[in-house]
This record gives sequence, structure tokens and C-alpha cells, in this order.
Amino acid sequence: MATSHDRSDIDASAPDSGTDTEGLVARISDAGRRAARATSRAVRGRRSQWARTPAYDLVQAELTEFSYELDARVGRHDVVDAAWAGSALRMVEEAQGLLLQGDIVEAGALLRAARRQTIYGDDRDAVTAAGERLLETCTDDLSASTADRLRLLQRPRGERLPRLATVRASVVEATREVDERALALDRGRRASARRLDRIALALAALLVLTMLGVSSVNPPAGSGQALRNLGNLAAVITAGALGAAVSLMLPWRPHAPPATEFLHATSLLLIRLAVGATAAVVVLIVLQSGGQGIVEADEPLAYAWALGAGFAERLVDRRLAD
Repeated sequence: MATSHDRSDIDASAPDSGTDTEGLVARISDAGRRAARATSRAVRGRRSQWARTPAYDLVQAELTEFSYELDARVGRHDVVDAAWAGSALRMVEEAQGLLLQGDIVEAGALLRAARRQTIYGDDRDAVTAAGERLLETCTDDLSASTADRLRLLQRPRGERLPRLATVRASVVEATREVDERALALDRGRRASARRLDRIALALAALLVLTMLGVSSVNPPAGSGQALRNLGNLAAVITAGALGAAVSLMLPWRPHAPPATEFLHATSLLLIRLAVGATAAVVVLIVLQSGGQGIVEADEPLAYAWALGAGFAERLVDRRLAD
């Protein structure tokens, strides 16, 4: 599994062209149809709904779409060399296995590598157009040498055009550089999402331990300070979570960072509520520090502070964006 991302580099050279047979085309076509059906059926059945993040669903949909595209391409009469399709199919099958195991980023890496393989089946016009799009939209992701090579390919040298194999190899290399940049971003976002998940779990455990500690010395409700009574502490936590919920419903929220795609919607909601509740407890601790309670438990101001502290859930977006 650790080497799955290395397999995305196997398209550094074109596939062999001596394996074009009707049997190979038939096998690829049949396997492509089976892969497309299996992607939506097996993935949905074997993975729990909790693992179905937006990024997971996106890779699943792209795998299904590409499987049908691959089936359609190898079924065309103008397909002369199907070796590239065999390589692409093997990558798709392995990507499906990685996706079933929950390795979303590496499954996406193999899907990108499979798409690069299809460049070896494109004609000159299609490959040239792909190179022009890369120069127009992804120049910042390309190395200087790769960008220069693409520009030379777009410019005919007299009456003689570059060999089609040269054009394909250059476009594949440029696409690989763009894909590697996107994969690096996805890996960073996945790591940020996982760290935030752990932080939220630690905050939830801290809240539970705090409530257990307060319950062991649970004084009467009228004893004053908000965090010295279990009922008051629960009310503060609830107010903080409510403040987080209110913050979520406000219309002027910033756009969610891309890293949220690696978190299930319910998991992300619980993380935000945990952050809001913890912030409410911290604010009330500060207000109650020094031995002189600034806010008493029976004052609405205590819960107003807790409600406002719940807006700290917006730190989640900032943490993911960083």
C-alpha cells in the first residue's frame, strides 16, 4: 500500500504497441463494464456510511465515469493500439481496491495515472489541444523545461511536425507534473482533516473528564460560580454548542476550505460543536478565575458569554485552511 503512489509514475514511457489483439480489446471492454458496475455496488455495500466523505464520493463517481469512458474508447473502430487501455484498466482496478480500503488520495492518484495512459490512445489533434490547455491553465504547476517543451511542440518546425510519440510523451509528462501538484495538496488536506479529528476527540474527552470531576464534588446549585456545579457546567457546554450551531446558520460564513471534503458531514458538525463547547468552558473559567466570580451561575450573562464563545467554531475553518 505504501508504494501505491509510486505506481502512478509507470506512464513515463508509452505502452508497448505489439499487444493489440481482438482478444485484448474484448477483455478490456468486458472488464471495463464490470469495473463500472462494481465501483458503485461494492463500494456502497462494503464501506460504512461514516467513511463516505465528499472526497470519497467524488473519487467513486470519477472511477465509475472513467470505467465507462474506457469501455467506450476500446470499443471504437478507430482504436489501433489497445495496450494503453490494458494499463489503464489495471490502474482502475487497483484504485477501486484502494478506495474500498478507504485510501481516497492514493485511489485518486491511480485514477489520474490511468487518465494519463489514455493520452497514448489520442490522435495528434487531441494531444495538441491537451498541451495547449495545460499551457493556458496550468503554467504555474509546470517546470520551466516542461513548459518550454510544450511550447515547442505547438510550433511547427518548417513543414515538419514533431513525431506523434514525442508529442504524447511531452503532454504526459506535463500532465504528471500537474497531477503531482494536486496530489500534494490533497495529501496535505487529508493530513489536516485527520489532525483536526484527533483534536476534536481530545476536546470531547476533556469535556467528559471535566464533568466527571465536577460531579465528584458536586456542590449545591446555589453555591455560586457556574463551573462548580454539574448542572451549571452542563448548561455552559450546551450554550457553547448552541452558539456554534447559530454560527453555522449565519449567512455570511466564509466558504468552507477544501480540506473539509475529507471529513464526513456529521463528523465535521461534531467537531464544530466540540470546539464551541470547549471555548465556552474556557471563557467561563477565565471569568471565574482569581477567586472573584465575575459571572454568577444564575445570571443570564454567564450563558450569554458561553453562547458567544461558541462562535469559536470558526477556528475550524481557519485551521483547515492553514
